Amino acid sequence: MARNPNPKQPKARKRGAKEPTEWWNQSVEAPRADLPDADRLSRRARRYRRWVLASVVIAPISLFTNFAFYANMGSEAAAPVVSSDRYSQTRSVALIEVRKWLASDPSPLPGGVLVGWERATTQRFDPESTSAGEPYTVETHYMTLATPNGTTFTTTVPIAVDDVHGPVALALPSLIPVPPSDLSWDASTYPNTATASLSEEALVAVQTWAENYTSGDPARFRSGIQDPNPNHAYVPLNGARLIDVTVTDSWVSPESSSQAADAADAVFAEVTMRIEWAFDPLDGDQSAPEIAFTVLLDDANTGAARVVAWGGPGTGLDLTAYENALTGREVLAADEDSLVNTGGEPAITDPDAFGDAPSNGGNGGNGSTPSRDGGERQ
Repeated sequence: MARNPNPKQPKARKRGAKEPTEWWNQSVEAPRADLPDADRLSRRARRYRRWVLASVVIAPISLFTNFAFYANMGSEAAAPVVSSDRYSQTRSVALIEVRKWLASDPSPLPGGVLVGWERATTQRFDPESTSAGEPYTVETHYMTLATPNGTTFTTTVPIAVDDVHGPVALALPSLIPVPPSDLSWDASTYPNTATASLSEEALVAVQTWAENYTSGDPARFRSGIQDPNPNHAYVPLNGARLIDVTVTDSWVSPESSSQAADAADAVFAEVTMRIEWAFDPLDGDQSAPEIAFTVLLDDANTGAARVVAWGGPGTGLDLTAYENALTGREVLAADEDSLVNTGGEPAITDPDAFGDAPSNGGNGGNGSTPSRDGGERQ
């Protein structure tokens, strides 16, 4: 096949025509001379990363330090401020005036004693209202007096005081009778608590507790309580002989409030104990002193009934088992001539002061079982 001697030649461009463009040869954005240096950007990024890392570590430490600082400031601010008694300067003067007045002969209140200070009122007088032309304060003190038969009185003493003259009594004490109490009021110590009847075993438990309590023997006393904690110790009453103990009333303890009154496991009772002190023996027909207690009995309606806590009258609802225990302390038996178990001045001058009084287990009790009505069960 013969070659075409005149191949087709490309057309010549017209004058002013644009060069053909090719996309693969085009640049999206050409480098500029004002762009930041790449190394500088890298260094700045490293600094930011270090700052973020340090913030993560330091911020919690700073928060904890600030919290501890302000908490300490709060505790210091909350500390109580000890202030002096505002009536301390004049109260002693008022008490002395009343004691001197009672001790005068003849006494304005024969046999009367000062029971205690009750309160005071304050009146401030300006210079314009006083004859002395100086400001001062009058503090009127109220105190209670009593006679041997239990009659009580209120007495008042006005005391003037300023910064120059000091406290000065302005008048003699007064004597104002306090209205007597209505002893016919039928009030109860525990009005909303179910009463309980003590079994024979519970009455024996009360008797046993009273004997151990007045034995002066810590080991014997603890044994009767049957406390399972070997680190507990109990302090008995030393220097006394039990004459008798009486159960006056009994109630169901809150621990057994869901149980029937005649089957309650925990019962508390008010008891009255009559004793005789070795250093103050009774003479002839002299009545024995009485002491009142509230005792808490556990397993009250079983043969294992025992007293596990005790306190004063009115504490029954708060008593809990073994609350009278001393933890981690040893209680030793007292000497025969000591009133307490921890030493002190000898009070019993004659260890044989009880003489041939009947003995019950070594403590002088009479061996009877207490009853609810004050009698004895032999």
